[in-house]
Amino acid sequence: MKFSLLLPTRKRPQQLRKLIESILLTTHNIKDIEIHLAIDDDDIQIQDTAVVLKDQYKLCNLLIHMRPRGNSIVTHYYNWLALHFCQGKYLMVLNDDTLFRSQDWDKNVYNRLEEYLKDKPDGLVLGISEDLDSDREVHNDYLVCGFPVISKESVETLGFLLDPSFMMATSDDDICKLYATIDRVVDLRDILVIQHHPPEFKDLDVKYAWFQETTYSEIMEIPVLPKTVAEMRFFLDKRISLLIQRMIKVRT
Repeated sequence: MKFSLLLPTRKRPQQLRKLIESILLTTHNIKDIEIHLAIDDDDIQIQDTAVVLKDQYKLCNLLIHMRPRGNSIVTHYYNWLALHFCQGKYLMVLNDDTLFRSQDWDKNVYNRLEEYLKDKPDGLVLGISEDLDSDREVHNDYLVCGFPVISKESVETLGFLLDPSFMMATSDDDICKLYATIDRVVDLRDILVIQHHPPEFKDLDVKYAWFQETTYSEIMEIPVLPKTVAEMRFFLDKRISLLIQRMIKVRT
């Protein structure tokens, strides 16, 4: 299996259908990918939609995973899927308010990542997609995207897909900076466009809260949730300095 697409979804049946259809329309070889849906056991509407989609698109390897409602999209959904179910060589983070825009993305992304890793036997890599989100913060020292592609070897090395220190906000910033620090980022923006908040969803948007507010103090031993950009940067840098040692050990 070449790709595992990780997709937590809640209360957005129409968006989910459109996303699955966009994957089917743009994928070169649908047998090379698996789509993992993480669904809350209290979300009957999405459960029913997922069953219909699985039956309707039999060529699509759509896997349905039910779980109790979690309060961290990183730990209880993305990392849960990555560590327990995914078989793909590369794992891709997705939201249910996205659409695939690049034709033959799977063939092109796989070939580029394989070429990049030819002289890197540890297999550590993160690929940057284009999410067409104009509201995203611009970073001068490293690229950031909301929907990265990360090798399974990287997940096994770190013990997670996304840093569990973060419940949702800035988890993409954190993971992109981590791989940039060890110079293991591949730019895929010309061959992998995953549009966030596409215009097709303008009248379908359903607002909901993924998690209850809490602090990061249990993991980082800091007294309160960072509230300013400066505080968040300090937190990011401190966390990354710890993780980077784990990745360097694998490379040497």
